[in-house]
Amino acid sequence: MAQHMDFETFRRQRHGEVTSVVPLEQNVEKGQPEPPRRRRRKRPKQQSRNEKPFYRKRGTYAWLAVVIVGLLLLLALAPISFGSVKVEGLQVLSQDEIFRVAKISRPINVVQLATADISRRLNGDLRIASAKVDREFPATIRIQVEERRPIAVVATEFGFAVFDKTGLVIAEGPTITRTDVPFITGKKLGNVLLGDTVTDDALRKALAYLSYLSLKGSEQISEINIGDTTQLIAYTRDDIPIHLGTVENAAEQAPLSENMLKDIRLRNLTVDYVDVNVGAPYIKLK
Repeated sequence: MAQHMDFETFRRQRHGEVTSVVPLEQNVEKGQPEPPRRRRRKRPKQQSRNEKPFYRKRGTYAWLAVVIVGLLLLLALAPISFGSVKVEGLQVLSQDEIFRVAKISRPINVVQLATADISRRLNGDLRIASAKVDREFPATIRIQVEERRPIAVVATEFGFAVFDKTGLVIAEGPTITRTDVPFITGKKLGNVLLGDTVTDDALRKALAYLSYLSLKGSEQISEINIGDTTQLIAYTRDDIPIHLGTVENAAEQAPLSENMLKDIRLRNLTVDYVDVNVGAPYIKLK
């Protein structure tokens, strides 16, 4: 039967020390306790040199958060320049005028600007048909403006009023401020205020005709007389009368008149008047 020995007995035998080997069973039978075995201590895993303790990471994150919050507060409160505002679609209005209406002050700081407020202010201006305001990464605000195009000037009780294609008064005053748009004559309006909308049928038909002209075509018209509501007459800048009738089809009459005037210039004709009746248009020669 194989004998069992403890580690101490084994060590003594290896070094030549006298010892007697007592079977483990005999020790148990004699009531002698089994020698305690030495337990091997587990070494803790060595922490990676590159791995920082959690409390150090937490401190780094905290400082980073403080820096970010500080920068945001600085941009939100301090009068410093940050980012840019781009304005597109301007024809008559200037960028400075857009900034004044939108209450965009210099130095420009896009963090301090609210796009909703800018949009509300611009769309509330009668000279602007529509305004779209968006943010673009990283620090740009883009404003797309569609201006109300002035297409006619009409005399009023206290001066003159400028109308857009919808019949809205977009400017008014005691003197004429626009000479590059046609005059509508033959009728004088009463007390017209800024923001009013015209309801006169003949005036609305004249505005409709002008609205369907191209920009180049409208530049050729100097006046539309609406004194006779059954026969509205437009006059070119070189004094050619254009008979419009009651303007029941402005969408077709406007481009038709442009084509007829172009033909007159190309053929160098001397005409008495032009009739733009869609059913039977003709040019009356002198």
